[in-house]
Amino acid sequence: MTKENIEIPLTKVRISESAAKKRAHKAYCKTARDQGAAGAGQMISDVVGPAYYPYYIGHVETSKGRPYLPDKEIMFYIVCDAVDKTYTVLRNLPAVKAIECDRDQVIETFLQEDEFLDRICPESIEARINKQFIFGPPRARTRKCDLIYIPGYDVRIGYESRPEAGFFINGLTGEAKELDI
Repeated sequence: MTKENIEIPLTKVRISESAAKKRAHKAYCKTARDQGAAGAGQMISDVVGPAYYPYYIGHVETSKGRPYLPDKEIMFYIVCDAVDKTYTVLRNLPAVKAIECDRDQVIETFLQEDEFLDRICPESIEARINKQFIFGPPRARTRKCDLIYIPGYDVRIGYESRPEAGFFINGLTGEAKELDI
């Protein structure tokens, strides 16, 4: 197996494998209810193993001039899900550390770095960051872009009567995200 060097948050993983199975089952049942299908028969679940979910982090420096005072400078972080392309803007992020893992444990990204820098960063600056300043938009520039991974579990779950579904269970928060398998 080939190894890959990735960066993950220093925050300790709080979710166990058994808790990950429970959360995947709950998410699976919720999607079954939403689709109007019921699970009949024997439930099949398996924790495939540890997995790492990709996020792009854009570092944005803003500067707003103020009369009689020095410019107000604030650092924002655009955190973008590299699989489903949703994003949010944060002011603080935890420190990261580098680890080595198997390539098959890393979930594939569907968002390319160019698309993140060319489309999502300007959109988030316009839609989210500029609205946080009362007296007009600040000068903003994207300083750099990083790719980090959130540790968690890849869980496959299903019933004999329904097709199997894959879920990524975030090891830090317990959030379940459905994966295309």
